[in-house]
Amino acid sequence: MQKNIIETHQLDFSFGKFKVLHNLSLKVPQASIYGFLGPNGAGKTTTIRILLGLIKTTKGKVSLFNQDLNNHRVEILRKIGALVEMPSLYPHLSGRKNLEITRTLIGNIDKKRIDEVLEIVGLSNDAHRRVKQYSLGMKQRLGLALSFLNDPDLLILDEPTNGLDPNGIKEIRELIIRLNQEFQKTIFVSSHLLSEVEKVATHVGIIHQGKLHFEGSIGELREQQKPSTLLEVNDSDKAAEILTDQHIPIIGRQNGTLKIEAHEHAVIHQVNSSLLKAGLEVYQLSPQESSLEDLFMDITQNPR
Repeated sequence: MQKNIIETHQLDFSFGKFKVLHNLSLKVPQASIYGFLGPNGAGKTTTIRILLGLIKTTKGKVSLFNQDLNNHRVEILRKIGALVEMPSLYPHLSGRKNLEITRTLIGNIDKKRIDEVLEIVGLSNDAHRRVKQYSLGMKQRLGLALSFLNDPDLLILDEPTNGLDPNGIKEIRELIIRLNQEFQKTIFVSSHLLSEVEKVATHVGIIHQGKLHFEGSIGELREQQKPSTLLEVNDSDKAAEILTDQHIPIIGRQNGTLKIEAHEHAVIHQVNSSLLKAGLEVYQLSPQESSLEDLFMDITQNPR
């Protein structure tokens, strides 16, 4: 049976009267890359702050490494590395000096570890440059180096590609995959970009308005994709009435184009016949494979 590194049980959290999290229960498997996906304001950063013991839940339980966070906070946090929002760096010092300061603060870390993490994040040749001369992507990679300087078992990353250019995003993506596959780190990474999560994650949790709407492997998420058909007619309102009468779900609508939950040849033929019989002009009736982006929108806009 697969072991879970993170488990939360029915977490609630409120800022005053505003409820941010509602009964949030997560299970993050060991050695996974868990993509915590949701729109901005969905509750991702609040959840991460709870996992790191920075804020306390209104209700619920947090367990990491099979230990209760409230009872074993110090012991648990020693096994975690984190990058929340932009890394806190000393811009007037070199990348190496930033790592040396953190090594001293943590204690019990071999000096050779600095060279190891610099190599992993690809900053060995820039280690002696001042951080203020680094690009945003280099600063983010240095932030990641700081987060796993103590060789943690779990990395928690909050929107690590935010603000980066395509090359910087690719570098962080490849680094996350390497840390997982080569060094067996469990990685919990939040994002509002499904396209990025899809490229790195083995598992995903989708949060919207503080509620978890899906959790499972990327394969299980793909299994929920529904084939659909695009329908373009001269009168979409009248077409929608006909489809509703025939109990054919409309899952999307834009301008004069409807997306219907149907792909079987017989059903499409029936739809075409009904529309023509009603005097409508059918410009397009074409089967489509739904993308994960479509599925994400469906999950967040039409909660199951």
